[in-house]
Amino acid sequence: MTARGAGRVKAAVQALSDGLRQEFAGKLRVTVIWPGFTDPNFLGHVRDDALRLQMEEAAAKFAMDPKAVARAIAYAIEQPDDLILTVLSFDR
Repeated sequence: MTARGAGRVKAAVQALSDGLRQEFAGKLRVTVIWPGFTDPNFLGHVRDDALRLQMEEAAAKFAMDPKAVARAIAYAIEQPDDLILTVLSFDR
């Protein structure tokens, strides 16, 4: 997917989430979570050695532990009912 395509998908997810939040106000909390680059666990399956090395180097420098994403999700869920986190964006 190109950066332009990813931007369009992100905008669509945001719009859908905003609509759900408005439609189900008081009945459902909707939080969009935008994690940064997260350590992929599939690099052993990348067949292209050069690409795998490039991805491994990027992961070592920039990727966050998937457990950090899980903690962010738990944080959003644990908030009291009168607090709605609309967007939670984070990076390493």
